[in-house]
Amino acid sequence: MWLDQNSLGWANKEKVIIDLRFENPSSVGQINVHSALNNQSDVFLPINVFAYSTSDDFKTLSYLGDMIEGFRNNEDKYRRITLSLKDLNVNATGIRLVVFPNGPFFFADEIIVKNSSQTSREKDHYQTMNAKEADDFMEEKKRNAINLLFSNESQIKDNAKTVNNEIEFYIVDEIWGSDLSSSRKIVNTNEVTMNYSNILSHTNFYVFKITNTFNTEKSISYSFESSQQGKMFTIESVRSRNFKIVPDAIFAWQPNGQIILKPHETKTILLAIKNITPSSSESHLRFSIEGTYLNTINFNSNVLPIALRNRLNLNTWAYFNYPFAKGIENKVYEDLIDHGNNIFVVPPSVLFNNRHKFDLSNLNNYVSGRKDFDKILLYLDFKKFVKKDNILNDFWKKSFLEWYDKAYDLLRDHGYDEIYLYPYDELDASHIKTFEEYIEWIKSVRSNVKIFATINQSKVLESLNRINSIDIIQLKRDLLPKISRNNYAINELWIYDTKKYAKSLSPYSYYRLMAWEAFFYDAKGIGFWNYADVGNMPGKQSAWDDFDGNMPDFNFVYKAGKDIISSRRWEATRKGLEDYEILLCYEKMFGSSATRKLCEKVIRNSDNVSLADNVINEAIEKIKKNR
Repeated sequence: MWLDQNSLGWANKEKVIIDLRFENPSSVGQINVHSALNNQSDVFLPINVFAYSTSDDFKTLSYLGDMIEGFRNNEDKYRRITLSLKDLNVNATGIRLVVFPNGPFFFADEIIVKNSSQTSREKDHYQTMNAKEADDFMEEKKRNAINLLFSNESQIKDNAKTVNNEIEFYIVDEIWGSDLSSSRKIVNTNEVTMNYSNILSHTNFYVFKITNTFNTEKSISYSFESSQQGKMFTIESVRSRNFKIVPDAIFAWQPNGQIILKPHETKTILLAIKNITPSSSESHLRFSIEGTYLNTINFNSNVLPIALRNRLNLNTWAYFNYPFAKGIENKVYEDLIDHGNNIFVVPPSVLFNNRHKFDLSNLNNYVSGRKDFDKILLYLDFKKFVKKDNILNDFWKKSFLEWYDKAYDLLRDHGYDEIYLYPYDELDASHIKTFEEYIEWIKSVRSNVKIFATINQSKVLESLNRINSIDIIQLKRDLLPKISRNNYAINELWIYDTKKYAKSLSPYSYYRLMAWEAFFYDAKGIGFWNYADVGNMPGKQSAWDDFDGNMPDFNFVYKAGKDIISSRRWEATRKGLEDYEILLCYEKMFGSSATRKLCEKVIRNSDNVSLADNVINEAIEKIKKNR
């Protein structure tokens, strides 16, 4: 249907309003909407399609029904559908349809309103309201529909099945799995010992479940004792726009404290041990209840005194002027640095004024105090902020050089040595000529200029004539096989991805393993859109709510008051950066061929969420023996 020129389509809309006005008052008996679905193409059944009638040009609305009620679609293949409301029998001068899409698209090629042959019903048969009342009414109805769809999804099951009158402990084996369901009960012992080796400053992650099988609430005391740095978190589930409930948000706990468990409640705990002491040592996670000892989990560690410095670049396009960061800019900065995000992208709204002219007035404040990033990218966004017929004329060149020289000096004064111009994001074919002319010109007049570009189309990659003049190309992840088959003269390759429904993407295969792909394809950087893009619709900017805007959120982190709440995906990304350093260390000792084989094994078996840990543990043991 979406290829039919007679169809109408809407993309990335929170809601679609379709008003039909009649020449004369009519008795309406039936409304049909012809649409189409294809789950594999992100064209889903809408959440709601509300129908209203009016007799006063939409000043008041009579609610006729939700055309989605009772209609469900579980097929992945393409399918044409007809949504209908029948036996309406209402007098009206117009019909309003309000569609709340589920996903980025909604299509319709025909809307049919049929006359009624029966006597129209009394006006008060249908609920009548004004526009504001209708908005509130539909918001409640939409939330109820969303809750109903989630109620049909299988949620994480608690281990508490019966009344055993005990506190049960479980070790989760696949800690980067999508649902954390793979766990084994700790039985017949009050102590468990876990052994590991790692590199200085790297992190070990463990996940446990604690279940209260009593019929009464219980308070569990816990403590973590170690010469290493331990952090405790509870893992909480969130709801994704694709109607999946995923254990993602992690709330920090104190190193010593209490866990309150309601009857038959299970809490999932993440323990992160950052290895800050280079030695063999013991750590202890102890639990007790009402002064009575319950369980101890021991960790015997051997931390190698190897300080690795070969960092993989990480870019999450973290904009400090996005709504999420407002009021917590310093905490966002600290969190980015802590997780290895060393790339600082300055958005075009900071570089241009409201007349689309180059402006330095905001740049100084934007970069001030953020000196720990390694590279700064000035995102110029020529597609939007520079008119095609103005770029590269003499006046524009003069203005640009004046701006660039001042911006360069300002950034150098702030301590930035690696400054890149980022003219186009996801360059398309229509901009290649201008882009290459710009590169040729700017590098001929300023020898210090470095160019950064993102590319998401193979035809663009194939069409570039001055590819060796681009200092860093960040390539869409799905184009990597093309790189391996062709000898492109890329100076420095990075990779990135932008998949939707970020909350439900695999912490392991989507996030952690990108660092492994970077090693395998000799890329020096990775990236994900986005650190915290929660949309820009006023009042609808919660990182917790995927349904409060026209798009699902793209966020690694959440916010509670002024606190940043991390996620399993964000920690998995950190783990991937550490994996990359160990792979480089292994390569130095045992050669590129042997290391690439290990890497390829993990990438090709991305559904085995424990394999990367197993391979890294074996690599560390070999490094330890050959030091």
